[in-house]
Amino acid sequence: MFKDPSVPVFSIARFLYTQNPFYLIGTLLVLFGLQQSLGREPQLATSGMLTMLLAAYTLFLAGIAAVVIRWGQIWDDARTILLVIVLMFFMLSASLDIHLVTDPVSGTVLLALSLALSIVLSEGLLSALRIHLAARYRLPYYLLLVLLFGYPAVPAWLAQFGLVEARPWVLFAFPWLAGLALLSLLPAARAPACSEPASGTPWKWPYYPWSLFVYLSIGIAIRSWWLTISFEPASGQDAYFRPYFLLPLCLAWSALVLEMGRTRASRGVVAAGMLLPLAGLAFAFPGPGASIVEVSFLDRLSATLGSPAQLAVGSLLAFYAWTWLRGVRAAESFLILIGLVASLISRDTLDWHSLSRPQPLPLAAVAAGLLAGAAIRKSTWRALTAGMLICGGLRHVSLPIAANDAWFWHWHAPAVALLALTVLLDDDLAKWLRQLAWRAAPAMGLAAALIYPWALPQLSVGSLAIFLALLLATSAAFWLKRREAPQLAAGVMTLAANGLAYVPVLYRLMGKSALAAGLPWLAVGLAIVLVALGISLTKMGIWHSTRRWLLRLNLALGGTASKGI
Repeated sequence: MFKDPSVPVFSIARFLYTQNPFYLIGTLLVLFGLQQSLGREPQLATSGMLTMLLAAYTLFLAGIAAVVIRWGQIWDDARTILLVIVLMFFMLSASLDIHLVTDPVSGTVLLALSLALSIVLSEGLLSALRIHLAARYRLPYYLLLVLLFGYPAVPAWLAQFGLVEARPWVLFAFPWLAGLALLSLLPAARAPACSEPASGTPWKWPYYPWSLFVYLSIGIAIRSWWLTISFEPASGQDAYFRPYFLLPLCLAWSALVLEMGRTRASRGVVAAGMLLPLAGLAFAFPGPGASIVEVSFLDRLSATLGSPAQLAVGSLLAFYAWTWLRGVRAAESFLILIGLVASLISRDTLDWHSLSRPQPLPLAAVAAGLLAGAAIRKSTWRALTAGMLICGGLRHVSLPIAANDAWFWHWHAPAVALLALTVLLDDDLAKWLRQLAWRAAPAMGLAAALIYPWALPQLSVGSLAIFLALLLATSAAFWLKRREAPQLAAGVMTLAANGLAYVPVLYRLMGKSALAAGLPWLAVGLAIVLVALGISLTKMGIWHSTRRWLLRLNLALGGTASKGI
């Protein structure tokens, strides 16, 4: 009909012709017209006329769908009509809120009749149009309809039993129950593509039937907002509904998308399922509240269950723990990330400006999990990450030692732990680090023995001695790991560093003897003589002799002769 798609006008006309969005546009205008006609007068709003007109219009759309599909086979138009009918189910449910508020008995009866109409109409359309909706999709669909038409009666009846104070919790729970209802689709998401039954339509999976549940989820989200307006005295901008209410829907869809990706071996879909919850976390910082009603609700929520950020972080931890149990490798990294975020979240965290100082309990939990993973999987990067968290936490803990020694160990204990770690573990990262570590141990020892006594005069002799002894122990462990001459040479150098550390102690002792007056000259002169001796020994070939001696010593100690120095 439109033969020149290069012309913009014809392209737009072709799109409107093929997609035919006029059913949706017309329905929105009809809804607006009904609101303008019946929504402004309280008597008309409570008369039931709005509900009857909505039901009649829904039946009218169902008749159009039957004609379009049975006699015209216009499936593109039919898809829009069927989704608009689902929209009308939501409008039917919302139109009964005012009846529930004014008369819970009649409102509940009307809800039950509307639920029956939606079920009968859905089954009638599926049967008449020969559209097949498998049981693994049909049961969740009706479960969502029952929630849509049944749940609004709960906040309405609370006032009858004197439980008005519980109404905010009931409204807050609605999207959580909807999320659980969506999770009933997990068997469908896990079903392989080959097991998908014929739908009786030209619509391909996942457009059918998953577009139906996307549409239902959008409606549930809007219904969650409207419930807070219908059943609370505050309305409009004063309603306490905020996007963080919808986190359960986000998590439910994340689980469904993840399972579909795993079943069909799609890394992109799995990645989407893993990243989607982070979008929900971004909405978990609503701020201190824009109205008295919202501030009051946030205070109650934070005092009872936790701040929105705490609830979001806890939910994400549960989600990623589940994905980890499902065998998703990336889940561990997400768990670590969210665990670190949890350490910055408290009951007072309502926005990014109210993050707390790092809390030790979440950090300790993350570190413990990493250590357990490192022990089970012999993983160096997990142990390193846990070590950094532990060291970061210890910086905020007062150690029962002198301040100068505490500062020294805050920086040097992690270095010793890293050296020991490369000995204990044997994965690729540990092997690579070990090649650096066995060389670094004697260098660190010599630097500590020659420089620290003069650069850090307040450091106790005991701390320096313990540090050098630990370096010597790690050097010995490196040699025991390989039993080769280079590691033995490194151990001998570390042992020499331990001896050099006592030279300053000897110097101070001699400073109290009769040689005190000329001790500096004696020390310098002796040092120069030792340098001269070193030059002479070099000329004599002492290094070659030392090399041969170390090779023989290594063999005598049970080492190997595979490598030299």
